[in-house]
Amino acid sequence: MKSITNVLAILVIIITSCNSKKTEAEVKQTDSIATKEVMKPTETAFETLDSATNELVEENKQLEEELAEFEDKNKEILGNWFTPHAAAIKISFFTNGWFEFDNYNSELDESEVVSGRYEFENEKVTLLFEDKRANQVFNFSKDETASYLKAKGYYFVKEN
Repeated sequence: MKSITNVLAILVIIITSCNSKKTEAEVKQTDSIATKEVMKPTETAFETLDSATNELVEENKQLEEELAEFEDKNKEILGNWFTPHAAAIKISFFTNGWFEFDNYNSELDESEVVSGRYEFENEKVTLLFEDKRANQVFNFSKDETASYLKAKGYYFVKEN
């Protein structure tokens, strides 16, 4: 009887041991499947990525069109402008909508470089200074030989 009890005890241990190993294997397999599902890209993820890419491409096209339109509208003034007989005083207009004005400040009795944004509309160029000084407006004109910017105390000719 003692040997039957021992055999039964051994069988219980073996069966219990097998069941726990099977459970571990099942857990590992379940974890593996779950991990693969999480890592597997979904169609929704690809659709979202494609949509975001398309939006960026469209936004880039729109910005390129706006830049081309801006450059076309402002092509008459883009570049460098000089004061005849005072080459140190000049204005440069850039395609990004900014200007740089190398000027002589009579109050300080020295040269200065100021910058800001500009607007060109109806044959007028308005300088919107970054340092918040008053806007300055120049009249734009051109003839067969050159282009000009004129304002009180200033007379600029465009560099060719």
